[in-house]
Amino acid sequence: MYLLLRIALCLLFILQAPHVFSSDGEEIPTITVLPFEVSEEGDYAYLNKAIDQMLLARLSRFKDIRIVTVPLGDEEIRALQQEVQAGKLSEARQKLGGSWLLEPSMYSLKDGMQINLSLTPLQGGRPTSFAEKIDSQDQIMSAVNSLTADIYATVAELESEENLSPLTEKEDDALSGFATPHPERDYKKGIYGGSGIIAGDQGGAGFESRGIRKSGILPMQVESLVVGDLDNDGKNELIVSSQSKIRVFTYDDLNFRMVAKYDFSPVMKIHALNIGDHDRSGTQKLYISANEGRYASSAILSWNGTETMQPLSQKLRWYIRPVTLPGRGEVLIGQQTSLRAIDNYLSPGVFELIRDPDSGRLTKGAKLLLPEDTNLFDFIKADLNGDGSMETVVIDKKMKMQVYDAALNLIWVSSASYGGSKRYFGPHWQKNKATNRLSGMNLSDQDNRQLVFIPGRLDTKDITGDGLPEVVVGTNEINVATKYLSNTRSFDGGSVACLGWSGQGLIELWQTSHIGGYVADYFFDEDAEQADDKGKVINRLYVAQIPVTPIWNQFLSGNESKLLAYEMVVKKVEEKPDRS
Repeated sequence: MYLLLRIALCLLFILQAPHVFSSDGEEIPTITVLPFEVSEEGDYAYLNKAIDQMLLARLSRFKDIRIVTVPLGDEEIRALQQEVQAGKLSEARQKLGGSWLLEPSMYSLKDGMQINLSLTPLQGGRPTSFAEKIDSQDQIMSAVNSLTADIYATVAELESEENLSPLTEKEDDALSGFATPHPERDYKKGIYGGSGIIAGDQGGAGFESRGIRKSGILPMQVESLVVGDLDNDGKNELIVSSQSKIRVFTYDDLNFRMVAKYDFSPVMKIHALNIGDHDRSGTQKLYISANEGRYASSAILSWNGTETMQPLSQKLRWYIRPVTLPGRGEVLIGQQTSLRAIDNYLSPGVFELIRDPDSGRLTKGAKLLLPEDTNLFDFIKADLNGDGSMETVVIDKKMKMQVYDAALNLIWVSSASYGGSKRYFGPHWQKNKATNRLSGMNLSDQDNRQLVFIPGRLDTKDITGDGLPEVVVGTNEINVATKYLSNTRSFDGGSVACLGWSGQGLIELWQTSHIGGYVADYFFDEDAEQADDKGKVINRLYVAQIPVTPIWNQFLSGNESKLLAYEMVVKKVEEKPDRS
Protein backbone atom coordinates (compact mmCIF):
# COMPACT_ATOMS: atom_id res chain seq x y z
CA MET A 1 0.00 0.00 0.00
CA TYR A 2 2.91 2.33 0.72
CA LEU A 3 4.17 1.84 -2.82
CA LEU A 4 0.74 2.59 -4.26
CA LEU A 5 0.60 5.78 -2.21
CA ARG A 6 3.99 6.85 -3.58
CA ILE A 7 2.81 6.22 -7.14
CA ALA A 8 -0.38 8.22 -6.53
CA LEU A 9 1.54 11.16 -5.04
CA CYS A 10 4.04 11.17 -7.92
CA LEU A 11 1.15 11.06 -10.36
CA LEU A 12 -0.59 14.02 -8.75
CA PHE A 13 2.67 15.97 -8.88
CA ILE A 14 3.50 15.36 -12.51
CA LEU A 15 -0.07 15.94 -13.62
CA GLN A 16 0.41 19.56 -12.58
CA ALA A 17 3.06 20.02 -15.25
CA PRO A 18 1.53 22.24 -17.96
CA HIS A 19 1.86 21.78 -21.72
CA VAL A 20 4.78 23.93 -22.93
CA PHE A 21 4.72 25.73 -26.29
CA SER A 22 7.59 27.20 -28.29
CA SER A 23 8.53 30.67 -27.02
CA ASP A 24 8.81 32.10 -30.54
CA GLY A 25 5.36 30.89 -31.52
CA GLU A 26 6.68 28.25 -33.90
CA GLU A 27 4.41 25.27 -34.32
CA ILE A 28 5.61 22.31 -32.31
CA PRO A 29 4.92 18.60 -32.92
CA THR A 30 1.59 17.49 -31.48
CA ILE A 31 0.85 13.89 -30.53
CA THR A 32 -2.79 12.85 -30.39
CA VAL A 33 -3.25 10.00 -27.94
CA LEU A 34 -6.17 7.63 -28.42
CA PRO A 35 -7.90 6.04 -25.43
CA PHE A 36 -6.09 3.07 -23.91
CA GLU A 37 -7.23 -0.41 -24.81
CA VAL A 38 -6.83 -2.41 -21.61
CA SER A 39 -7.23 -5.94 -20.34
CA GLU A 40 -9.34 -6.04 -17.20
CA GLU A 41 -7.88 -9.30 -15.91
CA GLY A 42 -4.79 -9.99 -13.79
CA ASP A 43 -3.40 -8.79 -10.47
CA TYR A 44 -2.53 -5.31 -11.75
CA ALA A 45 -5.69 -4.55 -13.73
CA TYR A 46 -6.73 -1.99 -11.09
CA LEU A 47 -3.69 0.14 -12.08
CA ASN A 48 -4.77 0.53 -15.73
CA LYS A 49 -6.24 4.02 -15.34
CA ALA A 50 -3.37 5.22 -13.17
CA ILE A 51 -0.79 4.10 -15.74
CA ASP A 52 -2.86 5.72 -18.49
CA GLN A 53 -2.65 9.08 -16.71
CA MET A 54 0.98 8.56 -15.77
CA LEU A 55 1.97 7.98 -19.40
CA LEU A 56 0.14 11.12 -20.55
CA ALA A 57 1.70 13.16 -17.77
CA ARG A 58 5.24 12.00 -18.50
CA LEU A 59 4.82 12.80 -22.19
CA SER A 60 3.53 16.26 -21.28
CA ARG A 61 6.79 17.11 -19.49
CA PHE A 62 8.75 17.38 -22.75
CA LYS A 63 8.92 21.04 -23.64
CA ASP A 64 9.02 20.79 -27.43
CA ILE A 65 6.11 18.43 -28.02
CA ARG A 66 2.42 18.84 -27.21
CA ILE A 67 0.10 16.07 -26.06
CA VAL A 68 -3.65 16.07 -26.76
CA THR A 69 -6.34 13.47 -26.17
CA VAL A 70 -9.56 12.91 -28.10
CA PRO A 71 -12.75 12.37 -26.02
CA LEU A 72 -14.49 10.46 -28.82
CA GLY A 73 -16.30 7.15 -29.06
CA ASP A 74 -14.98 4.09 -30.82
CA GLU A 75 -16.91 4.66 -34.04
CA GLU A 76 -15.82 8.31 -34.26
CA ILE A 77 -12.19 7.37 -33.71
CA ARG A 78 -12.39 4.61 -36.32
CA ALA A 79 -13.90 7.03 -38.85
CA LEU A 80 -11.07 9.50 -38.27
CA GLN A 81 -8.50 6.73 -38.63
CA GLN A 82 -10.01 5.67 -41.93
CA GLU A 83 -9.95 9.27 -43.11
CA VAL A 84 -6.24 9.48 -42.32
CA GLN A 85 -5.50 6.29 -44.20
CA ALA A 86 -7.61 7.44 -47.17
CA GLY A 87 -5.08 10.23 -47.67
CA LYS A 88 -7.16 13.15 -46.35
CA LEU A 89 -4.29 14.12 -44.08
CA SER A 90 -4.95 17.85 -43.71
CA GLU A 91 -8.59 17.32 -42.74
CA ALA A 92 -7.80 14.45 -40.40
CA ARG A 93 -4.93 16.31 -38.74
CA GLN A 94 -7.22 19.24 -38.11
CA LYS A 95 -9.86 17.02 -36.54
CA LEU A 96 -7.38 14.97 -34.51
CA GLY A 97 -5.40 18.00 -33.47
CA GLY A 98 -2.00 16.40 -33.98
CA SER A 99 0.72 15.47 -36.46
CA TRP A 100 1.36 12.14 -34.73
CA LEU A 101 -1.03 9.42 -33.60
CA LEU A 102 -0.25 7.34 -30.51
CA GLU A 103 -2.26 4.15 -29.93
CA PRO A 104 -1.61 2.58 -26.52
CA SER A 105 -2.71 -0.77 -25.18
CA MET A 106 -2.11 -2.62 -21.92
CA TYR A 107 -2.21 -6.34 -21.27
CA SER A 108 -2.53 -7.83 -17.79
CA LEU A 109 -0.26 -10.87 -17.53
CA LYS A 110 -0.10 -13.65 -14.98
CA ASP A 111 2.85 -12.03 -13.18
CA GLY A 112 2.61 -8.38 -14.15
CA MET A 113 1.53 -6.39 -17.16
CA GLN A 114 2.78 -5.19 -20.54
CA ILE A 115 2.37 -1.79 -22.18
CA ASN A 116 2.41 -1.64 -25.99
CA LEU A 117 2.51 1.64 -27.92
CA SER A 118 2.14 2.23 -31.66
CA LEU A 119 3.27 5.65 -32.97
CA THR A 120 2.19 6.69 -36.50
CA PRO A 121 3.39 9.88 -38.28
CA LEU A 122 0.34 11.49 -39.86
CA GLN A 123 2.61 13.11 -42.44
CA GLY A 124 3.06 9.63 -43.92
CA GLY A 125 5.16 6.64 -42.93
CA ARG A 126 5.07 3.36 -41.06
CA PRO A 127 4.11 3.02 -37.42
CA THR A 128 6.81 2.35 -34.82
CA SER A 129 6.12 -0.09 -31.97
CA PHE A 130 7.36 0.14 -28.39
CA ALA A 131 6.77 -2.26 -25.50
CA GLU A 132 7.70 -2.70 -21.84
CA LYS A 133 6.94 -5.69 -19.62
CA ILE A 134 6.37 -4.83 -15.95
CA ASP A 135 6.99 -7.65 -13.48
CA SER A 136 6.32 -5.73 -10.27
CA GLN A 137 4.91 -2.40 -9.11
CA ASP A 138 8.45 -1.13 -8.52
CA GLN A 139 9.07 -1.18 -12.30
CA ILE A 140 6.06 0.89 -13.35
CA MET A 141 7.70 4.31 -13.14
CA SER A 142 10.91 3.24 -14.90
CA ALA A 143 8.93 1.49 -17.64
CA VAL A 144 6.79 4.59 -18.28
CA ASN A 145 9.90 6.78 -18.29
CA SER A 146 11.59 4.48 -20.80
CA LEU A 147 8.57 4.39 -23.13
CA THR A 148 8.03 8.14 -23.10
CA ALA A 149 11.74 8.75 -23.72
CA ASP A 150 11.59 6.46 -26.77
CA ILE A 151 8.47 8.22 -28.06
CA TYR A 152 10.11 11.62 -27.66
CA ALA A 153 13.35 10.48 -29.33
CA THR A 154 11.46 9.10 -32.33
CA VAL A 155 9.41 12.24 -32.83
CA ALA A 156 12.40 14.54 -32.28
CA GLU A 157 14.54 12.65 -34.78
CA LEU A 158 12.00 12.81 -37.60
CA GLU A 159 10.77 16.32 -36.85
CA SER A 160 14.35 17.64 -36.92
CA GLU A 161 14.46 16.90 -40.65
CA GLU A 162 13.18 19.59 -43.00
CA ASN A 163 10.82 17.10 -44.61
CA LEU A 164 9.91 13.57 -43.69
CA SER A 165 11.86 11.40 -46.09
CA PRO A 166 9.83 8.89 -48.07
CA LEU A 167 10.31 5.30 -47.00
CA THR A 168 12.96 3.52 -49.05
CA GLU A 169 12.03 0.22 -50.58
CA LYS A 170 13.24 -2.78 -48.66
CA GLU A 171 15.22 -5.45 -50.44
CA ASP A 172 12.79 -7.43 -52.57
CA ASP A 173 12.49 -11.22 -52.82
CA ALA A 174 14.83 -11.81 -49.88
CA LEU A 175 17.79 -12.52 -52.19
CA SER A 176 20.25 -12.15 -49.35
CA GLY A 177 18.56 -14.97 -47.44
CA PHE A 178 18.43 -14.27 -43.73
CA ALA A 179 18.88 -11.04 -41.87
CA THR A 180 19.29 -9.99 -38.28
CA PRO A 181 15.84 -9.26 -36.84
CA HIS A 182 15.25 -5.78 -35.52
CA PRO A 183 16.53 -6.09 -31.94
CA GLU A 184 14.31 -3.34 -30.51
CA ARG A 185 14.69 -3.19 -26.74
CA ASP A 186 16.10 -6.71 -26.53
CA TYR A 187 19.44 -5.57 -27.95
CA LYS A 188 19.83 -3.09 -25.11
CA LYS A 189 19.19 -5.88 -22.62
CA GLY A 190 21.99 -8.02 -24.06
CA ILE A 191 19.77 -10.71 -25.55
CA TYR A 192 21.22 -10.25 -29.03
CA GLY A 193 24.85 -10.01 -30.03
CA GLY A 194 27.04 -10.15 -33.11
CA SER A 195 25.86 -9.63 -36.67
CA GLY A 196 24.46 -11.56 -39.61
CA ILE A 197 22.77 -14.79 -38.59
CA ILE A 198 22.71 -14.70 -34.83
CA ALA A 199 21.81 -17.06 -32.01
CA GLY A 200 21.93 -14.73 -29.01
CA ASP A 201 21.76 -16.61 -25.73
CA GLN A 202 20.16 -19.74 -27.16
CA GLY A 203 22.97 -22.12 -26.26
CA GLY A 204 25.33 -21.64 -29.21
CA ALA A 205 23.15 -22.67 -32.14
CA GLY A 206 24.22 -20.91 -35.36
CA PHE A 207 22.37 -20.17 -38.58
CA GLU A 208 24.16 -19.74 -41.91
CA SER A 209 22.28 -18.84 -45.07
CA ARG A 210 23.03 -20.85 -48.22
CA GLY A 211 20.89 -18.72 -50.49
CA ILE A 212 17.50 -19.01 -52.11
CA ARG A 213 15.97 -20.76 -55.11
CA LYS A 214 12.88 -19.51 -56.94
CA SER A 215 10.36 -21.37 -59.04
CA GLY A 216 9.03 -20.08 -62.30
CA ILE A 217 5.75 -18.21 -62.38
CA LEU A 218 2.79 -20.29 -61.20
CA PRO A 219 -0.39 -19.28 -63.08
CA MET A 220 -2.44 -19.33 -59.88
CA GLN A 221 -2.78 -17.27 -56.73
CA VAL A 222 -1.51 -19.49 -53.93
CA GLU A 223 -3.65 -19.52 -50.79
CA SER A 224 -1.83 -22.20 -48.78
CA LEU A 225 1.32 -24.35 -48.85
CA VAL A 226 2.38 -27.42 -46.86
CA VAL A 227 5.25 -29.92 -47.01
CA GLY A 228 5.23 -33.66 -46.27
CA ASP A 229 5.79 -37.18 -47.60
CA LEU A 230 2.40 -38.20 -48.99
CA ASP A 231 3.50 -41.25 -51.02
CA ASN A 232 5.89 -42.79 -48.45
CA ASP A 233 8.92 -42.64 -50.75
CA GLY A 234 11.12 -40.97 -48.11
CA LYS A 235 11.07 -37.58 -49.87
CA ASN A 236 8.89 -34.61 -49.06
CA GLU A 237 6.52 -33.04 -51.54
CA LEU A 238 5.29 -29.44 -51.64
CA ILE A 239 1.53 -29.12 -51.94
CA VAL A 240 0.06 -25.73 -52.81
CA SER A 241 -3.50 -24.61 -53.37
CA SER A 242 -5.36 -21.77 -54.97
CA GLN A 243 -8.96 -21.28 -53.89
CA SER A 244 -10.11 -24.36 -55.82
CA LYS A 245 -7.04 -26.17 -57.18
CA ILE A 246 -4.35 -28.40 -55.63
CA ARG A 247 -0.87 -28.78 -57.14
CA VAL A 248 1.87 -31.17 -55.94
CA PHE A 249 5.54 -30.31 -56.51
CA THR A 250 8.85 -32.03 -55.87
CA TYR A 251 12.07 -30.15 -55.14
CA ASP A 252 14.91 -32.24 -56.56
CA ASP A 253 18.31 -30.94 -57.66
CA LEU A 254 17.27 -27.45 -56.57
CA ASN A 255 14.38 -27.36 -59.05
CA PHE A 256 10.61 -27.28 -58.56
CA ARG A 257 8.65 -29.79 -60.68
CA MET A 258 4.87 -30.30 -60.69
CA VAL A 259 3.99 -34.00 -60.44
CA ALA A 260 0.26 -34.15 -59.58
CA LYS A 261 -2.91 -32.05 -59.34
CA TYR A 262 -6.51 -32.11 -58.16
CA ASP A 263 -9.26 -29.62 -59.04
CA PHE A 264 -12.38 -28.89 -56.99
CA SER A 265 -15.48 -27.03 -58.11
CA PRO A 266 -14.78 -23.33 -58.87
CA VAL A 267 -17.20 -22.49 -56.03
CA MET A 268 -14.73 -23.98 -53.54
CA LYS A 269 -12.76 -21.50 -51.39
CA ILE A 270 -9.76 -23.23 -49.79
CA HIS A 271 -8.19 -21.40 -46.85
CA ALA A 272 -5.80 -23.92 -45.24
CA LEU A 273 -3.78 -27.06 -46.05
CA ASN A 274 -2.25 -29.39 -43.48
CA ILE A 275 -0.65 -32.84 -43.57
CA GLY A 276 -1.16 -35.50 -40.91
CA ASP A 277 -2.17 -39.03 -40.05
CA HIS A 278 -4.72 -38.63 -37.27
CA ASP A 279 -6.07 -42.18 -37.71
CA ARG A 280 -2.52 -43.63 -37.51
CA SER A 281 -2.80 -45.56 -40.74
CA GLY A 282 0.89 -45.12 -41.49
CA THR A 283 0.20 -42.94 -44.54
CA GLN A 284 0.20 -39.15 -44.48
CA LYS A 285 -2.89 -37.42 -45.82
CA LEU A 286 -3.75 -33.90 -47.01
CA TYR A 287 -6.38 -32.09 -44.89
CA ILE A 288 -8.14 -29.28 -46.75
CA SER A 289 -10.21 -26.73 -44.84
CA ALA A 290 -12.56 -24.83 -47.12
CA ASN A 291 -15.91 -23.22 -47.86
CA GLU A 292 -18.44 -23.84 -50.58
CA GLY A 293 -20.70 -20.83 -50.47
CA ARG A 294 -22.13 -20.42 -46.97
CA TYR A 295 -21.16 -23.93 -45.88
CA ALA A 296 -17.94 -25.45 -44.63
CA SER A 297 -16.85 -27.98 -47.27
CA SER A 298 -13.58 -29.54 -46.20
CA ALA A 299 -11.87 -32.60 -47.66
CA ILE A 300 -9.22 -35.25 -46.98
CA LEU A 301 -7.08 -36.46 -49.90
CA SER A 302 -4.35 -39.06 -50.29
CA TRP A 303 -1.71 -39.50 -53.01
CA ASN A 304 -0.17 -42.67 -54.40
CA GLY A 305 2.38 -41.06 -56.71
CA THR A 306 0.16 -40.83 -59.78
CA GLU A 307 -0.80 -37.68 -61.69
CA THR A 308 -3.90 -37.01 -59.59
CA MET A 309 -4.79 -37.15 -55.89
CA GLN A 310 -7.36 -39.54 -54.41
CA PRO A 311 -10.32 -38.25 -52.32
CA LEU A 312 -10.99 -39.98 -48.99
CA SER A 313 -13.67 -37.60 -47.66
CA GLN A 314 -15.34 -34.57 -49.24
CA LYS A 315 -17.97 -31.96 -48.39
CA LEU A 316 -17.24 -32.25 -44.67
CA ARG A 317 -19.33 -29.67 -42.82
CA TRP A 318 -16.46 -28.78 -40.51
CA TYR A 319 -13.35 -26.68 -40.87
CA ILE A 320 -10.60 -29.19 -40.06
CA ARG A 321 -7.00 -29.33 -38.88
CA PRO A 322 -4.77 -32.19 -37.57
CA VAL A 323 -2.76 -31.21 -34.46
CA THR A 324 -0.64 -32.86 -31.77
CA LEU A 325 -2.14 -32.48 -28.29
CA PRO A 326 -0.26 -33.18 -25.03
CA GLY A 327 -0.78 -36.74 -23.86
CA ARG A 328 -2.96 -37.53 -26.89
CA GLY A 329 -0.67 -37.52 -29.88
CA GLU A 330 -2.09 -36.46 -33.23
CA VAL A 331 -5.83 -35.81 -33.33
CA LEU A 332 -8.22 -34.16 -35.77
CA ILE A 333 -9.88 -30.98 -34.53
CA GLY A 334 -12.47 -28.75 -36.11
CA GLN A 335 -14.83 -25.81 -35.91
CA GLN A 336 -18.29 -25.61 -37.41
CA THR A 337 -19.70 -23.05 -39.75
CA SER A 338 -22.75 -21.01 -38.78
CA LEU A 339 -25.52 -19.84 -41.08
CA ARG A 340 -26.30 -16.91 -38.81
CA ALA A 341 -24.90 -13.60 -40.00
CA ILE A 342 -24.59 -12.46 -36.37
CA ASP A 343 -21.97 -15.23 -35.86
CA ASN A 344 -20.06 -14.08 -38.95
CA TYR A 345 -20.51 -17.58 -40.38
CA LEU A 346 -18.38 -19.27 -37.70
CA SER A 347 -19.71 -21.12 -34.65
CA PRO A 348 -17.67 -20.60 -31.46
CA GLY A 349 -15.68 -23.48 -29.98
CA VAL A 350 -12.97 -25.86 -31.26
CA PHE A 351 -13.67 -29.59 -30.84
CA GLU A 352 -11.94 -32.92 -31.26
CA LEU A 353 -13.37 -34.85 -34.19
CA ILE A 354 -13.82 -38.56 -34.76
CA ARG A 355 -13.93 -39.78 -38.37
CA ASP A 356 -15.88 -42.88 -39.31
CA PRO A 357 -13.52 -44.88 -41.57
CA ASP A 358 -16.41 -46.37 -43.57
CA SER A 359 -18.65 -43.35 -44.19
CA GLY A 360 -16.00 -40.67 -43.74
CA ARG A 361 -18.38 -38.63 -41.57
CA LEU A 362 -17.12 -36.57 -38.64
CA THR A 363 -18.52 -36.74 -35.12
CA LYS A 364 -18.04 -34.02 -32.50
CA GLY A 365 -15.91 -34.94 -29.49
CA ALA A 366 -14.62 -32.99 -26.48
CA LYS A 367 -14.26 -29.22 -26.62
CA LEU A 368 -10.68 -27.94 -26.41
CA LEU A 369 -9.76 -25.68 -23.51
CA LEU A 370 -8.47 -22.51 -25.17
CA PRO A 371 -8.31 -18.77 -24.42
CA GLU A 372 -11.57 -16.96 -25.11
CA ASP A 373 -12.37 -16.20 -28.77
CA THR A 374 -9.61 -18.50 -30.04
CA ASN A 375 -10.48 -20.08 -33.40
CA LEU A 376 -9.27 -23.20 -35.18
CA PHE A 377 -6.10 -21.82 -36.78
CA ASP A 378 -5.22 -19.18 -34.16
CA PHE A 379 -3.11 -21.39 -31.86
CA ILE A 380 -0.48 -24.06 -31.30
CA LYS A 381 0.44 -25.97 -28.15
CA ALA A 382 4.06 -26.70 -27.19
CA ASP A 383 6.37 -26.87 -24.16
CA LEU A 384 8.38 -23.78 -25.02
CA ASN A 385 10.48 -23.53 -21.83
CA GLY A 386 11.01 -27.21 -21.02
CA ASP A 387 9.12 -27.18 -17.72
CA GLY A 388 7.05 -30.23 -18.65
CA SER A 389 3.77 -28.37 -19.21
CA MET A 390 2.30 -27.11 -22.46
CA GLU A 391 2.05 -23.44 -23.33
CA THR A 392 -0.55 -22.18 -25.80
CA VAL A 393 0.65 -19.70 -28.42
CA VAL A 394 -2.12 -17.57 -29.94
CA ILE A 395 -2.29 -14.94 -32.68
CA ASP A 396 -5.05 -12.55 -31.63
CA LYS A 397 -7.29 -10.36 -33.76
CA LYS A 398 -4.81 -7.47 -33.51
CA MET A 399 -2.06 -9.70 -34.95
CA LYS A 400 -0.19 -9.85 -31.64
CA MET A 401 1.37 -13.11 -30.52
CA GLN A 402 0.35 -14.16 -27.01
CA VAL A 403 1.65 -17.01 -24.84
CA TYR A 404 -0.53 -18.63 -22.14
CA ASP A 405 0.62 -21.11 -19.50
CA ALA A 406 -1.07 -24.48 -18.91
CA ALA A 407 -3.72 -22.79 -16.72
CA LEU A 408 -4.42 -20.27 -19.53
CA ASN A 409 -2.81 -17.36 -17.69
CA LEU A 410 -1.40 -14.80 -20.13
CA ILE A 411 2.38 -14.69 -19.60
CA TRP A 412 3.75 -12.86 -22.67
CA VAL A 413 2.57 -10.56 -25.50
CA SER A 414 4.61 -9.52 -28.54
CA SER A 415 5.20 -5.87 -29.36
CA ALA A 416 5.61 -6.68 -33.06
CA SER A 417 2.76 -7.89 -35.25
CA TYR A 418 2.70 -11.46 -36.56
CA GLY A 419 0.41 -13.67 -38.61
CA GLY A 420 -1.10 -11.12 -40.99
CA SER A 421 -3.05 -12.83 -43.77
CA LYS A 422 -5.84 -12.22 -46.26
CA ARG A 423 -7.61 -15.56 -45.69
CA TYR A 424 -10.90 -15.72 -43.82
CA PHE A 425 -13.71 -18.10 -42.89
CA GLY A 426 -16.97 -18.13 -44.78
CA PRO A 427 -18.08 -17.28 -48.31
CA HIS A 428 -16.47 -14.72 -50.58
CA TRP A 429 -16.76 -11.13 -49.47
CA GLN A 430 -17.23 -9.18 -52.67
CA LYS A 431 -20.19 -7.11 -53.68
CA ASN A 432 -20.93 -8.41 -57.15
CA LYS A 433 -23.80 -10.42 -58.55
CA ALA A 434 -21.75 -13.50 -59.42
CA THR A 435 -20.28 -13.83 -55.95
CA ASN A 436 -23.61 -13.20 -54.24
CA ARG A 437 -25.26 -15.89 -56.37
CA LEU A 438 -22.55 -18.45 -55.54
CA SER A 439 -22.46 -17.67 -51.82
CA GLY A 440 -26.20 -17.21 -51.31
CA MET A 441 -25.62 -13.80 -49.73
CA ASN A 442 -27.50 -10.61 -50.54
CA LEU A 443 -26.10 -7.08 -50.31
CA SER A 444 -27.54 -6.62 -46.82
CA ASP A 445 -25.61 -9.71 -45.66
CA GLN A 446 -22.45 -8.25 -47.16
CA ASP A 447 -22.93 -4.85 -45.53
CA ASN A 448 -23.41 -6.29 -42.04
CA ARG A 449 -20.73 -8.95 -42.20
CA GLN A 450 -17.51 -8.81 -40.16
CA LEU A 451 -14.81 -11.05 -41.65
CA VAL A 452 -13.11 -13.55 -39.32
CA PHE A 453 -9.53 -13.66 -40.60
CA ILE A 454 -7.29 -16.72 -40.37
CA PRO A 455 -3.73 -15.89 -39.25
CA GLY A 456 -0.64 -17.08 -41.07
CA ARG A 457 0.69 -20.53 -40.25
CA LEU A 458 1.84 -21.07 -36.66
CA ASP A 459 4.35 -23.90 -36.47
CA THR A 460 6.80 -25.31 -33.92
CA LYS A 461 10.02 -27.17 -34.73
CA ASP A 462 13.14 -27.97 -32.71
CA ILE A 463 15.40 -26.10 -35.10
CA THR A 464 18.38 -25.62 -32.78
CA GLY A 465 18.46 -29.25 -31.63
CA ASP A 466 18.25 -28.37 -27.93
CA GLY A 467 15.18 -30.48 -27.29
CA LEU A 468 12.88 -27.44 -27.08
CA PRO A 469 10.62 -26.14 -29.87
CA GLU A 470 10.98 -22.83 -31.65
CA VAL A 471 8.04 -20.97 -33.20
CA VAL A 472 8.00 -20.24 -36.94
CA VAL A 473 5.58 -17.51 -38.00
CA GLY A 474 5.06 -14.96 -40.77
CA THR A 475 5.25 -11.19 -40.43
CA ASN A 476 3.30 -9.63 -43.31
CA GLU A 477 3.46 -5.83 -42.91
CA ILE A 478 -0.02 -4.37 -43.12
CA ASN A 479 -0.42 -1.42 -45.46
CA VAL A 480 -1.25 1.70 -43.47
CA ALA A 481 -3.95 2.53 -46.02
CA THR A 482 -5.98 -0.46 -44.78
CA LYS A 483 -4.90 -0.54 -41.14
CA TYR A 484 -8.28 0.57 -39.83
CA LEU A 485 -10.50 -1.07 -42.47
CA SER A 486 -11.81 -4.11 -40.65
CA ASN A 487 -12.77 -6.11 -43.77
CA THR A 488 -9.88 -5.09 -46.02
CA ARG A 489 -6.28 -6.21 -45.75
CA SER A 490 -3.38 -5.13 -47.92
CA PHE A 491 0.28 -5.79 -47.19
CA ASP A 492 3.56 -4.13 -48.10
CA GLY A 493 5.54 -7.36 -48.23
CA GLY A 494 6.62 -9.49 -45.31
CA SER A 495 9.04 -12.06 -43.97
CA VAL A 496 9.19 -15.27 -41.96
CA ALA A 497 10.68 -15.35 -38.46
CA CYS A 498 11.82 -17.97 -35.97
CA LEU A 499 11.37 -17.25 -32.25
CA GLY A 500 12.67 -19.14 -29.22
CA TRP A 501 11.88 -18.86 -25.52
CA SER A 502 14.40 -16.95 -23.43
CA GLY A 503 13.73 -15.99 -19.83
CA GLN A 504 10.22 -14.60 -19.75
CA GLY A 505 9.26 -14.42 -23.40
CA LEU A 506 9.96 -15.21 -27.04
CA ILE A 507 12.80 -13.54 -28.94
CA GLU A 508 13.61 -13.69 -32.64
CA LEU A 509 16.46 -16.06 -33.54
CA TRP A 510 16.37 -15.22 -37.23
CA GLN A 511 14.17 -13.57 -39.80
CA THR A 512 14.24 -13.60 -43.57
CA SER A 513 14.90 -10.27 -45.19
CA HIS A 514 12.00 -8.48 -46.85
CA ILE A 515 9.88 -10.48 -49.30
CA GLY A 516 8.06 -8.23 -51.74
CA GLY A 517 4.33 -8.46 -52.34
CA TYR A 518 2.49 -10.85 -50.04
CA VAL A 519 3.67 -13.93 -48.14
CA ALA A 520 0.71 -16.27 -48.70
CA ASP A 521 2.08 -19.22 -46.71
CA TYR A 522 5.31 -20.95 -45.64
CA PHE A 523 6.57 -24.21 -44.19
CA PHE A 524 9.82 -25.03 -42.39
CA ASP A 525 11.37 -28.40 -43.27
CA GLU A 526 13.78 -29.23 -40.45
CA ASP A 527 14.88 -32.60 -41.87
CA ALA A 528 15.79 -31.53 -45.37
CA GLU A 529 19.36 -32.83 -45.59
CA GLN A 530 22.46 -33.75 -43.57
CA ALA A 531 25.35 -31.31 -43.97
CA ASP A 532 28.93 -32.45 -44.69
CA ASP A 533 29.99 -31.09 -41.31
CA LYS A 534 29.09 -33.36 -38.41
CA GLY A 535 26.78 -31.60 -35.97
CA LYS A 536 25.21 -29.50 -38.72
CA VAL A 537 22.06 -30.05 -40.79
CA ILE A 538 20.56 -28.31 -43.79
CA ASN A 539 17.07 -26.94 -43.20
CA ARG A 540 14.77 -25.47 -45.81
CA LEU A 541 12.10 -22.83 -45.50
CA TYR A 542 9.57 -22.89 -48.33
CA VAL A 543 7.59 -19.70 -48.99
CA ALA A 544 4.64 -19.06 -51.31
CA GLN A 545 4.98 -15.48 -52.54
CA ILE A 546 2.51 -13.37 -54.49
CA PRO A 547 4.78 -10.71 -56.02
CA VAL A 548 3.83 -7.10 -56.59
CA THR A 549 2.22 -6.92 -60.03
CA PRO A 550 1.53 -3.68 -61.92
CA ILE A 551 -2.19 -3.07 -62.46
CA TRP A 552 -1.84 -3.16 -66.25
CA ASN A 553 -0.11 -6.56 -66.05
CA GLN A 554 -2.84 -8.03 -63.85
CA PHE A 555 -5.30 -7.78 -66.75
CA LEU A 556 -2.87 -9.62 -69.05
CA SER A 557 -1.56 -12.41 -66.82
CA GLY A 558 -4.10 -12.70 -63.99
CA ASN A 559 -3.03 -13.97 -60.61
CA GLU A 560 0.52 -15.28 -60.35
CA SER A 561 2.68 -16.72 -57.58
CA LYS A 562 6.20 -18.00 -56.95
CA LEU A 563 7.68 -20.65 -54.69
CA LEU A 564 10.86 -19.76 -52.79
CA ALA A 565 13.21 -22.24 -51.11
CA TYR A 566 15.59 -20.84 -48.49
CA GLU A 567 18.43 -23.08 -47.37
CA MET A 568 20.27 -22.65 -44.10
CA VAL A 569 22.96 -24.63 -42.34
CA VAL A 570 22.12 -25.06 -38.66
CA LYS A 571 24.74 -25.93 -36.08
CA LYS A 572 22.99 -28.00 -33.44
CA VAL A 573 23.62 -27.11 -29.81
CA GLU A 574 25.46 -29.68 -27.71
CA GLU A 575 23.77 -29.05 -24.38
CA LYS A 576 20.18 -28.26 -23.56
CA PRO A 577 20.02 -24.61 -22.40
CA ASP A 578 18.03 -23.31 -19.46
CA ARG A 579 15.13 -21.32 -20.94
CA SER A 580 13.09 -21.01 -17.78
